[in-house]
Amino acid sequence: MAEAAEVAAVALRAGVPLAAAALVAARSPGVVAAAPWLRTRLEAALARGDGVAGVLTAPSVDGPPRACEDLRLLARAWSLSEETGAAAAHTTAAAAASLRARSAARDLRDATLAGPRASMRVLTALPLVGPAVGLALGLSPAVLYATPAARLSAGVGALLTLSGWAWARRVVGAAGRPGRTDGSA
Repeated sequence: MAEAAEVAAVALRAGVPLAAAALVAARSPGVVAAAPWLRTRLEAALARGDGVAGVLTAPSVDGPPRACEDLRLLARAWSLSEETGAAAAHTTAAAAASLRARSAARDLRDATLAGPRASMRVLTALPLVGPAVGLALGLSPAVLYATPAARLSAGVGALLTLSGWAWARRVVGAAGRPGRTDGSA
C-alpha cells in the first residue's frame, strides 16, 4: 500500500486530481498484486460521484487485514486533504513514509521474534526425542517407562513442557504487541 501512496503522490505533484491519481495508483503492479479489488471499487465509487477516501475506509471482504489497515491510513490522509484543503501530494507522501516505516517496524519485529519462536518449538519437541531415541536403540516405551519413577518423571516432564510452552508463548506474544504511547503503564 505504500507503493499506492507513493504513485499517487507523484501523480498529485504532477497536478493530477486526487481521483485520477488514486486510479493510477490502483493500477500499479504492486497494488494490483496486494489489492486487486481496489481498482474496481474506486472506479465504481467515482462513477457514483463518491469521494476517494470513502472507498478506502469501507470494509472490504476481499482485502487482507493488513492491506485494509494501510488503506485506511491513506484514506485518512486524503480525507485530511479534502476537509482542510491541505495539499494532497504532501499528505499522501507523508502517508507513504508512514506506511514504509510501519512495514519496516513489522519486519523488524517479526525477525526479532523468529529466534525465540524457533527455540520454543525446539524445546517443546525435545521431550519427544527421548522415546524416539529409545525406539532407535531397540527399547520400547513399555520398557522405558516400566518403573513408577520413570512414569512420574515422564508425567512431570510433560506437565513442565506444556507449562513452559504456554509461558513462552505468552512472553513472545507480549513482546510482539506494540507498547503503549499514552504514558500509562
